[in-house]
Amino acid sequence: MDRYEITAPVIFEWLTSSGEWRQGRGVTRDISTSGLFLLSYPVPVPGSPIKITVELPSMGLHKKPVVLRGEGTVMGVEPEAGQPIGCSVSVALDDGEGIAGGPIGAA
Repeated sequence: MDRYEITAPVIFEWLTSSGEWRQGRGVTRDISTSGLFLLSYPVPVPGSPIKITVELPSMGLHKKPVVLRGEGTVMGVEPEAGQPIGCSVSVALDDGEGIAGGPIGAA
C-alpha cells in the first residue's frame, strides 16, 4: 500500500469510552488508500470511532481546496518521549462531488 506524504489540516471528532464526542484539530503526516496518520493533541485512543474532515490545498485545475470527509476507526497511537503525538486512522475519505474520484482508492 502506497503512503503519500501530505501535510493538510484536519478537523475531527471521536467518541470517547464514556460515550461523549470530543473535537480536535491536527494535520496529516501521510495519507493512503485505506487511511491516514493524524498528528494531534489530544490523541484519540485506539478503537475509537472517528469523523474526519481533511482540506487538501488547491492543485492543478482546481482553484479551491478539495475537502475530504470520512468516518473510521483509530487503529493505533504513536508516542514520542512517552507522550502520544498522533494516531493511525482507518478511513475511506470522499469529497462528495466526484472531484477526487469518490472514496480514495475506489476503482
